[in-house]
Amino acid sequence: MPLQSRRALFALLFAINLLNYIDRALPASLLPLLERAFPGVDKLQLGYLASAFMVVYMVASPLFGWLGDRRSRKLILAVGAQLWSLATAASGFARTFLQLMVTRVFVGLGEATFGTVGSTVVADLYPPASRALAMGIFQCALPAGTALAYILGGLLGTAWGWRVPLWAVGFTGMVVGLALLAIAEPRRGAAEQASAGQLERYLAERADWRRYLTLLRNRSYLINTVAVTANSYALGGLAHWMPTHLHQDRGMPLAHVDLWFGIVTAGSGVAGSLFGGALGKRLAVRRGAHWLGIVCAISTLAAVPLFYLFLASERPVFVWGLLTVAIVLLFVSTGPANAILLDVVEPRVRSGAVALHILVIHALGDALSPVLMGAVADHGGLPRAIESAAWMVALSGVVWLWCSRFIETDSASASERIKGASV
Repeated sequence: MPLQSRRALFALLFAINLLNYIDRALPASLLPLLERAFPGVDKLQLGYLASAFMVVYMVASPLFGWLGDRRSRKLILAVGAQLWSLATAASGFARTFLQLMVTRVFVGLGEATFGTVGSTVVADLYPPASRALAMGIFQCALPAGTALAYILGGLLGTAWGWRVPLWAVGFTGMVVGLALLAIAEPRRGAAEQASAGQLERYLAERADWRRYLTLLRNRSYLINTVAVTANSYALGGLAHWMPTHLHQDRGMPLAHVDLWFGIVTAGSGVAGSLFGGALGKRLAVRRGAHWLGIVCAISTLAAVPLFYLFLASERPVFVWGLLTVAIVLLFVSTGPANAILLDVVEPRVRSGAVALHILVIHALGDALSPVLMGAVADHGGLPRAIESAAWMVALSGVVWLWCSRFIETDSASASERIKGASV
């Protein structure tokens, strides 16, 4: 694919990914407004609002992963973008909390398409040597989209009510998503180190169930998934409850909290993702692919003590400063962890592998954390809930260090399958 076309496609995929994360995080920025709009709803039920999205998102992912390995990926992406954007707009019309929950179910169904298929398209645009940086840039959409959700929720929500941000984001997504129909989808495995003949023979083979079973013997894939699950638990719970903690426990105005938490999340998350992607690429090329796991381990373990300093601090300047540094460190792992996932799995089953990865990290990660942290908050307060997230961050760092032992061997094995080695 020509360089100009590759960059244009990457830019479009990034824009869709950005809207993906805005849609996902927007309700979290509106929690205090929703709490007032629906009397009688407690924090545990508000936690279910995020879990309704996540449960459907993770359960639907294997279906779209299977389709993504066999059908046109751009068609799957285009249909999914329209579905989740329409559902987001529809959530602004909800009259009861149950109706709002139902619309979030359909947002989860639509976003499952992009979660499973989008990164595999990016993997076919960039070779393994550049993939950590490419995924670091691509996943900047997570902090940037989350931040924009808080900013939009804080500004539009406090000025015109909680429905307006949902309408604005939903209708924007419907328009941008149509551009997916015009893209030229890259060939599967096009960026791998294989000749045209090898790739042709490889793609002619069926992606049957035996290929998916190889994932159960792929140590890097399995261990990386465990680490990302623990990290996802922490990030999902913190994103859901941190603005409420700063508003209710620290006495900060909601509009102020949403605006500054959005700015901090965007700046720190993007900085961490870019730095982690660039550092992972540099160290992987110069010292070996195992450094992708080491970068993830060091950054997450370094963030743990900052949580305790944050909880002990009272002055706003220290609260925001410690939160900023912690978010930078947490997002350093984004690019390297996604590169590990894509590098150690052969292209023919990547969508399915990503789908299984999504199912696990959300089922045991951020689908649970808003509810469990909400339950902890109801009994011990939100500071105790935030402390519990720090424990999961520490666990992810230790597991990534273990994962680093197997990355080079498993990446080489995936490459050999493309070149004709037996499955």
